Amino acid sequence: MGGRVSSEDVYVMGGAQARQVLPRRGDGRAGRALTPDAAERVRGLIAAARESLAEDGRGVALAGALEEHLADPGPVGAGIAHRVVEHASGTWQAEETACFVDAWVAEHGVVFAAEAALCSALHRVDRDGALTDRFDTEAVEWSWAGHRPLARVRHALAAASDAEHAAVVERVAAHRGTLRGRTLAAFLLPTETGWVGPLFEELSGLRSAFITPWLFLGSVGDREWLEALVDRCPVEGVVAPSWVLPTLVDAVGPEGVLPTLVRWLPRLPAAARKRVLGLVAEFPLDEAFTVLAGQGPLGVKPLRDAVRRFPERAARLAPAELPPAPADPLPQARAEEPARLPRPLVDPPREVAPVVEQVVVPGLAPIDRPGVVWRPGEREEWLEQELFSLPTDPVEPADWSRALDGVARANDGQAGHPVLLLAPEELARPVVAAWRPENADGFWVWGLRLVARFGVDAAGVVAHVGATRRDRAHEVAVPLVSAAIATLFAEWGDRLRSMRGPAAAYFARHGVEAARPLVPAALGAREAPRRAAERALRLVADDLGEEAVLAAAAEYGPEAEAGVRALFDRDPLALLPRTRPSTPEWADPLALPPVLRRDGGPALPTAAVANLLAVLAVPDERARRAGLVPVREVCDPASLAAFGRAVLRAWLAEGALPAGGWALTAQGAIGDDETARELAGLIDRWPGEGASQRAATGLDALGAIGTDTALRAVDLLARKGSTKGLRERAAEAVARAAAGAGLDPEQLADRLVPDCGIGAGVVLDYGPRSFPVEFDRTLTPLVVLPDGGRRKSAPPPAATDDPELAAAARSRFSSLRKEITKVAGEQAKRLERAMVEGRRWRGAEFRALFTTHPLLSHLALRLVWAVFAEDGPRPFRLAEDRTAADVSDALVELADDAVIGLAHPLHLGGAIPAWSELFADYEVVQPFPQLGRPWAALTEGERAGSALSRFAGEKAAPGRLLGLIGKGWSRDGSAAPSAPPWLRRRLDEERWVLLDLDRGLPFSSFEHLPHLLLGELRLSATGGPGRDPGDPPFGGLDPVLVSELLSDVGGTLAR
Repeated sequence: MGGRVSSEDVYVMGGAQARQVLPRRGDGRAGRALTPDAAERVRGLIAAARESLAEDGRGVALAGALEEHLADPGPVGAGIAHRVVEHASGTWQAEETACFVDAWVAEHGVVFAAEAALCSALHRVDRDGALTDRFDTEAVEWSWAGHRPLARVRHALAAASDAEHAAVVERVAAHRGTLRGRTLAAFLLPTETGWVGPLFEELSGLRSAFITPWLFLGSVGDREWLEALVDRCPVEGVVAPSWVLPTLVDAVGPEGVLPTLVRWLPRLPAAARKRVLGLVAEFPLDEAFTVLAGQGPLGVKPLRDAVRRFPERAARLAPAELPPAPADPLPQARAEEPARLPRPLVDPPREVAPVVEQVVVPGLAPIDRPGVVWRPGEREEWLEQELFSLPTDPVEPADWSRALDGVARANDGQAGHPVLLLAPEELARPVVAAWRPENADGFWVWGLRLVARFGVDAAGVVAHVGATRRDRAHEVAVPLVSAAIATLFAEWGDRLRSMRGPAAAYFARHGVEAARPLVPAALGAREAPRRAAERALRLVADDLGEEAVLAAAAEYGPEAEAGVRALFDRDPLALLPRTRPSTPEWADPLALPPVLRRDGGPALPTAAVANLLAVLAVPDERARRAGLVPVREVCDPASLAAFGRAVLRAWLAEGALPAGGWALTAQGAIGDDETARELAGLIDRWPGEGASQRAATGLDALGAIGTDTALRAVDLLARKGSTKGLRERAAEAVARAAAGAGLDPEQLADRLVPDCGIGAGVVLDYGPRSFPVEFDRTLTPLVVLPDGGRRKSAPPPAATDDPELAAAARSRFSSLRKEITKVAGEQAKRLERAMVEGRRWRGAEFRALFTTHPLLSHLALRLVWAVFAEDGPRPFRLAEDRTAADVSDALVELADDAVIGLAHPLHLGGAIPAWSELFADYEVVQPFPQLGRPWAALTEGERAGSALSRFAGEKAAPGRLLGLIGKGWSRDGSAAPSAPPWLRRRLDEERWVLLDLDRGLPFSSFEHLPHLLLGELRLSATGGPGRDPGDPPFGGLDPVLVSELLSDVGGTLAR
């Protein structure tokens, strides 16, 4: 008698995953019910396709093909007609596909449906609008098209009789003459092993990887076949469509598929890894536990699920592969003293929230003043967005009116947007204003071009798309303000955690203009719109002040103004929700560090910690702040911040699910400098892990911490963040912080320079011995020994020294040296940029920043400055006593209102040798090239023109040209194929500088590559190829900027 099989050794796929599995012949799965009105809906889709093709100037041939194949009663004609309809409608949605297949099955049977679906997938419409059955053997990327009708047929085949199945095999076999036909046949009938095995042998001989391997993965039947694909599947084809992974696991089994999943995991983005790990958590294998335990934070939740699912296996494997159970780290300190705690920590939020009478002012209609606000360079960047959907053979000008009329009638985004983007603007603009496209596939790409071209006239289009497809519209909508768009952002920010950061950025950009149309909703009777609008009004009030929002409300009348004022005057605790936010498992009070009190009393009791977590989870920012005010009065700030960091780490370890995003937002409310440093590192890393939205939310939290350290971190991310989007978002945060302080971003950065402890004096404490630290002219820290000697490293501890103090002192000195090197390097680059860009400071500001700051003064002593007056610049340096002296060491008076800046070699002219000699005599090493900096000037003839020929015909090294990329230049091939390549740099809103090259700058290795020939250096008003009568002359540029441009280009020459 055989042994009993444990339930923990039987694989049962979870219901949600099991429902995604594509059935195979004989696996016991039932077919899906047919769509009841499929035939009627198909007729509607065909009618819509006919109308769309009739309005498309290039759709005549396709319209003829559609009618020809609709007249064919057989499955071949039906399948090809489906392909044309699918293309004409611009939709690839599963629902429409199901209607066609279900209509075929209902009217003609499963054999007809199988051949029709196969014939549909064997045809395509190319980019020229022609119907074809030709596919490149190597171009298996086309294999994605057609999977949906075939997948639907597989469900129908699950319920087919043996005779029907045999007939399908016979019909399908006739279409296996090409690689594509063989691929589709194997997917449709994966139990035909005589087809599938040879197909995979054939695939292994292809040179190319499989760009979208869905059909192949849906055909796999055993481990050997899967091995042929594992290293050739791009990650995007592994987890989408949703049936791929469940179907693969069902066909191969957990033991066979696990090694493949392990090889795929490192190549998958975080969201996809979480899905794969969720599947692995269902596998009844010891190896699955090992895999989950090795996945770091993403594996924590799946591992816990596996422990609950397989307790016997978990008990046998523990503790090696399992996380330890949480324990109270400070049980003695958690005393139950509710009477001494503030109310939010004693009572859950639901018990402290009183019922509030809402202020309602009926009959108000939104005041709508649509507008657009662009960031510098943003519109130009959007206009240059590359679109493959734009035809290479645009309609002749005589046809534009007809084409635009068709766009207006069809309201088809996919077919209409190329016409709107290519048509003359004066003809297209009225059409855009009234256009409401129903099919907006790709809107997040072509919508950028649409908004950049038509501005506020595109607001209606964006609001229409955003009302149903936020994911496609919210980034496109950011520059636009209107009642509809402001309402959408208010709703998104209130309803969706992931949108709170973008919504806050939107209202920060548009301010009162976005708040004004929301006043009627904020004073309306409907709860959801009122809550969203009120939240948005508070965001604007926090940025600009309540009076700015009240002034906008006053435009609706005194009653509306009084109503908004009543909203602002309401007790913030009234905003706390009546339903307490649920605390997730990972936020276990016993697993978190204790929160200590300011007065040294016992740590918060467990119940109070649970209530603190509930307050932190409150979505309304103003309510959360109000609940935390009394908490901060009682709790030790460092302890509270450490608690917050632990909450953040627990959330990240659990997989950073959006529902727990409050753990990240809370850092802005209770974080400190240590939080800022830790958070800055995470924010910079997240975009590279596919978590850009998390990085944006983290950036908001970092800014909310508000300390100098936090703002310095935001400023550093704005200049050196890992991605362009992160740098732009950080720059916006810096600009908001600066505006709040009445400064510009550079002025704020001046005030955020740390002193690294230099000003207070640094002493290394070894216990019995101590060593002062001083700094030389290059800011190198030096330890002063008892005999007066200096050394660059901390002395080793003696036997009589306190070992703990000595170790801490040595570690402090090492950190100090690294910090000073980093900060000094950053500030040297800022000062060099200030010299090139011509920044100026008033005398009083200069003294406060550069003569008294412990660190900046060291840098300022090693540079030449100048007082810029009407009669020209007067150079000076700072002496050791911080007084100003000229090149002959004569005193220079710095009046409070004097205009001071760094001297560029152009300002020094013939005095450069004297200044160089003076600095050499004092042994001054400059922090960046100033006196020895190359410089150049224009001739009178060059000043009058917009093109310089001084570099034309010169040879340049490719590697040196690439070095210009780090100085603001970019390589850019023009859209016009005949135009020469170039490097270009945007100078301001109206001017570009372009350097023509004889060929493109390569992206690969430069070794052994021949030099490039330079062409003209041109100043352009458009940034495009060729000259334009409106191109400005070089003489209009600042001479320092011209010198830097000429020096940059001159430095690339192969001389």
